Amino acid sequence: MNSKTNILLARILVITAIGGVIVFQGCGAESAASQSETVAAPEEVVEKEKPNTGNYFTEDTLYRWNEQIYDLVPVGQTTEQYQQQLGTEIPAAYSGAEPIEITWEELMDIRFRLRYYTEVDMEMLAPVFPQALKAIDGKRVTITGFIIPFDEEQELLALSANPFAACFFCGRASPASVISMYLKNSGKRYKMDDFKKLSGILHLNLDNPNEFYYVLRDAEEG
Repeated sequence: MNSKTNILLARILVITAIGGVIVFQGCGAESAASQSETVAAPEEVVEKEKPNTGNYFTEDTLYRWNEQIYDLVPVGQTTEQYQQQLGTEIPAAYSGAEPIEITWEELMDIRFRLRYYTEVDMEMLAPVFPQALKAIDGKRVTITGFIIPFDEEQELLALSANPFAACFFCGRASPASVISMYLKNSGKRYKMDDFKKLSGILHLNLDNPNEFYYVLRDAEEG
């Protein structure tokens, strides 16, 4: 597969990945229902009224990424129980001077909760961040990963815990193993799967279905 084909495939995949992130596991049942509606007589089809109240959680069940079955599974606890279990203690490593060195294991240790997004008119699993990660939201961090360009102009980049063939939208990695990345120096060019240590301002994505769960801004090497 040549580089142009790789880039084209990446652009298709990122539309699926960013636009859908991770769609709720019940989509199969919804598809079956949609098919039955398609064959029904026109007078029997009732269009579902779209809510107009902004983004909102549709249930309180939490999910986690299971590394053995490569899927999101319910953990049998509510958001409140999860937060109580975590407490409010912040790791000592996060309380020092910036930049703060973080690991992919820390970023992937989150939970997910079903949320409806009006912008894309669909339900998706949104992140539920622990207090430790909330403590470094907006701070300068360093992390090492594989750079994934999604277009020839490199206006859309991602930093991944895994190389392109193994990132979550075309492999079996966690949906929290990829970061949206915006370079401080827009003229910098990277090849697919360049393995680099990057520093930048980390933002937790709480409510934007068009970004990954993490966003790294003003990113630069070092």
